[in-house]
Amino acid sequence: HKRKTVFGLNFARDAIHRANRSIIVEGQIDAIKMQTNGFPETVAPLGTALTEDHIALLCKSNRNIVFCFDGDGAGLKAAGRACSIIMPFLRDTSDVKFAFVNGGKDPDEILKTSGEAAMRKIIDDAVPLVDFLWQITNNNFLTNTPGGRSQAEKFLKNEIDKITDTELKS
Repeated sequence: HKRKTVFGLNFARDAIHRANRSIIVEGQIDAIKMQTNGFPETVAPLGTALTEDHIALLCKSNRNIVFCFDGDGAGLKAAGRACSIIMPFLRDTSDVKFAFVNGGKDPDEILKTSGEAAMRKIIDDAVPLVDFLWQITNNNFLTNTPGGRSQAEKFLKNEIDKITDTELKS
């Protein structure tokens, strides 16, 4: 059951507790390379897409997550979907961030060509969820027009309504 299996979690579980976070990458090769090069708390969805089941399983271990996606169009689209999926799982103690590997590369390539330090900088420079949500909004809606602003507000309200923690939602 690919939608319910988190690749590498069997190896990463203890590291997730020690690091107080999990790192989610797009592919299994990236997860293996990250785990063997200084980021043992790294996992990947099994299959092609991240699901609610993957997030639910990871949130049993820790609600601090760094999503690390390729900086291409597909990676940005996957990050937007991940942002939407994570909303019901947020708590006031959650620390969710988004990191992007640019230049048409992925974590495997960064580790091969530039090493662990370069990858650590990408992870350390990850954007908090709130800032990423603003980025999505500003990239997809013309907020300087009344219609665009209205669409942006509807989008943000829809995303915020997914949060189940009522105090955090307010």
